[in-house]
Amino acid sequence: MKLQAGGTRRGPQLGGAVHPSARTGFPSCVTTLIAGSATRGRIWFLLAAVLMGWPPASHAQTSAAADSTCAGCHDVGEKVKKSGHAQVGCSKCHLKHDEYPHPANVPKPVCVSCHAPQVGDHATSVHGQELKKGNAAAPNCDSCHGTAHELLPARTAEFKKGIPATCGTCHNDVQSQFDQSVHGKAVARGIMDAPVCTDCHGEHNIQRPKESASLVNAGHLRETCGRCHGDLRLARQFGLPSDRLTSFDASFQGVASLMGYRPRK
Repeated sequence: MKLQAGGTRRGPQLGGAVHPSARTGFPSCVTTLIAGSATRGRIWFLLAAVLMGWPPASHAQTSAAADSTCAGCHDVGEKVKKSGHAQVGCSKCHLKHDEYPHPANVPKPVCVSCHAPQVGDHATSVHGQELKKGNAAAPNCDSCHGTAHELLPARTAEFKKGIPATCGTCHNDVQSQFDQSVHGKAVARGIMDAPVCTDCHGEHNIQRPKESASLVNAGHLRETCGRCHGDLRLARQFGLPSDRLTSFDASFQGVASLMGYRPRK
């Protein structure tokens, strides 16, 4: 062992690296023993952790195990796997159903628990207002989306293509007109950039056309139609004129609309 200038001790060299004894100040045999003890300690700790079941099972693993238990009596498991709720565990909606026999008078699942904004919009819509008036024929969540175990993911092409038929359950005359329109024919051909009912009327917060907040009210038609007919990408894709909004604004109808004129009903 040599001393450098200034009294710094220089330990044995191992392949150009400083031996641990130079950093600790202990002889190399002691340093090796300490390092070996630390390694053995880590091994014993990990072995004990595995025997004690650590790390704990993830939430997804726990949920999957619970759902498997439910499937022993309930045959909806395969339906749920194909639905928009495939990643939602049974216990997320069905409270206290981990107890058996299931306790009586447990409240049924409600959509608002997870979908509060959508439920709030629906409550203020024409559909929600009709339900409040006692109109049992007015649509609720299940009417449009289907049952919780079988509903389709709302952002899929399959769901969008089925929207006209869903709305047509109540609005069959309007659906017939839509099916014969350029938009309806495009949707039937599988063109998903073509608009369906909800693209123009809105989704959960649909208002009567006469209401000023309605997307198809005369005061909003330019903006609503302009989402597609003012989109240069769509114009190029389908070979549409790209100046539809400009030409409308310069027309008599466009000027009148800009000045606040609304057609009389």
